Amino acid sequence: MRNGFRTVIVGVTLGVATALGTAQEREAGGRIPHATPDFGLAGSHYVRIGAAEFVPDQNEASYSSTWDPEANSFSYRRYWTGQGYAHFLAWAHLPGGTLFDTVTLYSCDTNPDYALTMNLYSCDELGNCDPTPLASIASTDGCGSSSVGLSGPPTVDNDATQYLLDVVFPGEVIDGSLQLGGALLGWRYQVSPAPAQATFNDVPTSHPFFQFIEALAASEITVGCHADPPLYCPDAPLTRGQMAVFMAKALGLFWPGS
Repeated sequence: MRNGFRTVIVGVTLGVATALGTAQEREAGGRIPHATPDFGLAGSHYVRIGAAEFVPDQNEASYSSTWDPEANSFSYRRYWTGQGYAHFLAWAHLPGGTLFDTVTLYSCDTNPDYALTMNLYSCDELGNCDPTPLASIASTDGCGSSSVGLSGPPTVDNDATQYLLDVVFPGEVIDGSLQLGGALLGWRYQVSPAPAQATFNDVPTSHPFFQFIEALAASEITVGCHADPPLYCPDAPLTRGQMAVFMAKALGLFWPGS
């Protein structure tokens, strides 16, 4: 188990833009395609972690970042002291209750003998991590990306779980032939599992829409159509006024403050 990670940034230097600095523009074939919309259960959503967000776990680790003036951003990060294996760490931030399903490593690998490795760890709220990674990805030849799907996939529980990305640089490689371009995390919405007990008398656990109506009730998007006894009226028509309540609550609509 690896605990007590330190995130002190030292030895940062800015390099000029090189051919590697624009490699991300040439890697379109390695990106995860957005084949579905970014909403609903069918669509995948992505959180990008840039190379500059990864920091070393030791004070002695020196590194440089490639500055891309055209994009006005850091594009790659390299390790260059050669003092043994270096770990560069970043915490993943994903919406609670979603399915964490893919991890992608972006890199430039021109080394014939060594590769970058990115491990994903599940950690508790104090940062104590399971020693067995949820996923491991190695860089591929050239500038591009490598992806892996998560088994399960796990449901994000931000109250009890943190996810740590650990990119390992071999200490033997200090010539810039291995460079970190960042990571991409994929997640999907899901509907919470159905409870054991019904909220509404007219929507029993055997009702075909039980799970979805219960999700609306648990989210306080609906309180039903009758309080005593509690009823949902699943077959009643929906008025425009009732639709406004559903949509305003589901989307969290509000009047902007003055």
